[in-house]
Amino acid sequence: MLANSGCVELRAVASATTKPNMALMVSKATKARLAAGLTLEEAAKRARVCVAYLRSVEREGASFVLATRLSRIYNCGMDEFL
Repeated sequence: MLANSGCVELRAVASATTKPNMALMVSKATKARLAAGLTLEEAAKRARVCVAYLRSVEREGASFVLATRLSRIYNCGMDEFL
């Protein structure tokens, strides 16, 4: 019984140390959207893009035109998106 509970504890420690910290993975664009109080769906609707595209923009960056549009919607600088 002790050996089994030791394995469970080791697995818990291993999984806790190997999972990425989600707070560290949030992009500047996502932080800007959240600071503006918008959900992904609301922001996509205002920017006139689909949700999947806005999600990829938050991960990978936006074109100049979309960065301009999002900076107006989120009331922030364009550097959050480029």
